[in-house]
Amino acid sequence: SLNLAHALTERVTLTAGSARAYKAPNLYQLNPDYLLYSRGQGCYGQSTSCYLRGNDGLKAETSVIKALGIEYSQDGLVAGLTYFRNDYKNKIVAPLDVMGQTGTGNNILQWSNAKKAVVEGLEGNLLVPLHEDLSWSTNLTYMLQSKDKDTGNPLSVIPEYTLNSTLDWQASERLSTQLTSTIYGRQEPPKHGTSRNTPVVSRKEVGTYGIWGVSAGYTFSENLSVRGGVSNLFDKRLYRQGN
Repeated sequence: SLNLAHALTERVTLTAGSARAYKAPNLYQLNPDYLLYSRGQGCYGQSTSCYLRGNDGLKAETSVIKALGIEYSQDGLVAGLTYFRNDYKNKIVAPLDVMGQTGTGNNILQWSNAKKAVVEGLEGNLLVPLHEDLSWSTNLTYMLQSKDKDTGNPLSVIPEYTLNSTLDWQASERLSTQLTSTIYGRQEPPKHGTSRNTPVVSRKEVGTYGIWGVSAGYTFSENLSVRGGVSNLFDKRLYRQGN
């Protein structure tokens, strides 16, 4: 990777970066004798159980990442915006094509490499010191595109935007508290199957939803501190669906 930063003024900084990365398949994705089993949640083309088989021919994912950003800071206030683009080659995916069936009629799928995929978007961050003991920080990632170039389908589990926000209160010298929230934008379903014989798994998109959390920490001494909290305060639950 190569990263550069240029101070345009005392308060404004321009950043740029480029990197090349790879991610190797994990052991269960590589082992053709390993079957990942589902009792029907998310199974393509049927409501009964299905299997996802390992593939010893998988290649490592490679990606080229580019980013360009600008940041402003003054008296504890920090605001920034970054454009990023990640071009994937051989991204590891679970396809919709059925490679076979078990003796009981359950579909068998197999991990494979998508030839090309792209993730592109904007990321903004804002830190506001509301008081000497109270600060508010927010990070927003907005996706311009996120798709498998082979099929045109969106990549799995990538929402349209993700908003992380934290309110941090230093209640006393020893006690600190936090209120956190994460808001996820809608997630598109596949528009079509990977071939003429494979219809989409589900046309139902996942709508916008949020998860809230609270936590508190207490410092007893220089060598002992404790923090506890609830990360999903309202017990939000999502369930995958097939067709």
